[in-house]
Amino acid sequence: LTTLSLTFNYLTGTLPIEFGNIFWLSYFDISYNELIGTIPIQLIRLNLEALILGANSLTGTLHTELGGLSSITTLDLSENSFIGTLPTE
Repeated sequence: LTTLSLTFNYLTGTLPIEFGNIFWLSYFDISYNELIGTIPIQLIRLNLEALILGANSLTGTLHTELGGLSSITTLDLSENSFIGTLPTE
């Protein structure tokens, strides 16, 4: 399993930190659900090529680690309620 797509599943609640334990994951898409809360740091620390969290109700500031993701080619955080700017380092 290198791809996990859970789009349009009407998922609610917060993003479980346990997703950060799927170390071999390279593509994670959980867009178009009803998720709330912040992005768990464990998820950001994965060596992902794609992180797609768009169209949820996620909030908070973005972790500084987002600016240092060297392997990421696709990052979608749209249609959420984050505050601040996207970190560059």
